Amino acid sequence: MQEHILEFYDVGTRIKTHRILHGVTFNVPTGHLFALLGPNGAGKTTIIRLIGGILPITEGKVTAFGKPLTRRTCDSLRQDMGFQSDSDLYKELSVEVNLRIWGELYDMDKVQIAKRISELADIFSFGQYLKQKAAVLSKGNKQKILIARAILSHPKLLMLDEPTNGLDLQTSQGLFAYLKQLMEENGMTIIITTHIFQELTYVKVQDVAFVQQGAIVETGNVQEIMSKKLVETYDLTIQDNSEALQYLSAIGELKVLERENGKIHVSIASPTADLETVINRLATSGVGIYGANKVQPTLEDLYSNVFSEGK
Repeated sequence: MQEHILEFYDVGTRIKTHRILHGVTFNVPTGHLFALLGPNGAGKTTIIRLIGGILPITEGKVTAFGKPLTRRTCDSLRQDMGFQSDSDLYKELSVEVNLRIWGELYDMDKVQIAKRISELADIFSFGQYLKQKAAVLSKGNKQKILIARAILSHPKLLMLDEPTNGLDLQTSQGLFAYLKQLMEENGMTIIITTHIFQELTYVKVQDVAFVQQGAIVETGNVQEIMSKKLVETYDLTIQDNSEALQYLSAIGELKVLERENGKIHVSIASPTADLETVINRLATSGVGIYGANKVQPTLEDLYSNVFSEGK
């Protein structure tokens, strides 16, 4: 198995004279969940469309499954890919027929298609809509069908573009539980684009590329980027003591979160101090300590750090 299922090397694309991607370089490790993160209009969907052959690669090189992704190879390589995007269904055809046509495009036989439609209808609760025309679906139900269509053929590489758009909380949670299962049981690699972090709380993102104005501003393993960019932060509840606060202010960036009944709740961000040293210093000074822990940084913290650097 190749180390990277997808590789971008200095990739750009133009529509007429307008360059919409430039110098894009990143790698997607096989079997990982990879997030393309950035504000609306950053270029996330453009990257997905480029992989799918909807947009041309006018600069650089893309490889998928160890093979160059070109106009000539795109159709064959896409047989191992699944795409969900804000595309459309055949409105005058039933949901079932829409999914059946998609399965046939991926050379699935009738038995396989019927089995997968039944499985996905149960998972995403759309069985009652199978005989209805796609035109009458609500936005949320249409999104369910688009996701099911992308997953139908059990692709090796699945690409989801803002997949929870229109979904309720319960369906979103169910989707990510199923994605986790697909990764663990089938070794599926998943690329997801989003600008909403709440939808990533249900599954662990292992690798990331931050996109802005058609370029990658940071990419790599999430934990490695966090350790490089984010300062250690501690959460403390201690005796409200001026000397203790003076000490904490001297070793890092201090924020007072709450004061009540002689206690003070603070956070301290320090690139040099460690929690054990801080606790020992406060304790030997006679300061009461009621709670102390290291704050685990989030992907949202990292996002804020990456994009604040460019301002």
